[in-house]
Amino acid sequence: MSLKYGWAKRPMLNRIVNLNPKVPISFLFGARSWVSSSSGYKVKEQRPQSYVDVNIISNSGHHVYADNQEEFNSVMRKICKNVENNQDL
Repeated sequence: MSLKYGWAKRPMLNRIVNLNPKVPISFLFGARSWVSSSSGYKVKEQRPQSYVDVNIISNSGHHVYADNQEEFNSVMRKICKNVENNQDL
């Protein structure tokens, strides 16, 4: 029997605490994705001194860029603008 999904060989949650705290992180999750957004919130808890932004894209599954292009593009523009202006980082 094989399962529908795979697992990470080296899970991000076990390693992300080693990332420089000055590195900003933005997550995008689909509201109906099979990938749980809980990992984004766990990273936010693990990095209280860092900028961690969790975005849930409505009306979308795992492929947020295809399922809800307008909201995806809006969130990406916000992220890019923040990086350009060094805002909220």
